[in-house]
Amino acid sequence: PAVEQGVRLLHSMRAPGTLLSVVENRSAGREAREALDGLRHRWPEAHVPQLEVRVRVGERVEEVLREAQEGHHELVVLGRSAHAALGTMAHAVLEQIGLPTLLVGGSRGEIARMLICTAAGEPGKSDVRFGGRLAARLGSQVAVLHVQTESGAAMRARAERHLEQARATLHALGLRADTILENPPVIERILEVARSGGYDMLVIGAPAPRSPVQLRWRDAASRIVAGVDLPVLIVPMED
Repeated sequence: PAVEQGVRLLHSMRAPGTLLSVVENRSAGREAREALDGLRHRWPEAHVPQLEVRVRVGERVEEVLREAQEGHHELVVLGRSAHAALGTMAHAVLEQIGLPTLLVGGSRGEIARMLICTAAGEPGKSDVRFGGRLAARLGSQVAVLHVQTESGAAMRARAERHLEQARATLHALGLRADTILENPPVIERILEVARSGGYDMLVIGAPAPRSPVQLRWRDAASRIVAGVDLPVLIVPMED
């Protein structure tokens, strides 16, 4: 499913990509390359003309990080088990190199509806921008969700301004976006809206790499990822 979703994105965005396998020793490399070639040949050359196959030897997390950096990739697509939490690989990609990471469980079709969950202020801008660019290339409908964690009229006005700014950002990308403002608890509201809204992808933000709030954020992200069966795109805040 992760490969299928990744190839679908590459085709829609007309972008180059890499199918990567990491093996522990060189003797396993030939079998891994044959498996990747078999996956590659499932799609016509005209469908994904710039899909490269690559096998790296070494420790899995380390080699994925090296490939992501050396290949100047903009997105990492990882498979996950159904209702699995945020894994070691995803956390390493997000924390150490700060690349947007898409976690894919079961097979899905087109990404027709996307839900972007955003925090007020600067931390909430990266996920809106990246999610919006992806939605624009995919032709997806977009909704932006913000859960207001502080009470009071001033805080609500601030949240509404943030949602209007998000709407303006998406409008500049050629998208019409619905906005949703909810009250706490945060994780429960995100899961509730994601499950009930008929969405095909969930987008959430993450702290910048090496942020002091990584541990607290990781627990929350794991609960969100485990709580939905949608592909989850995690976008780190820009440094």
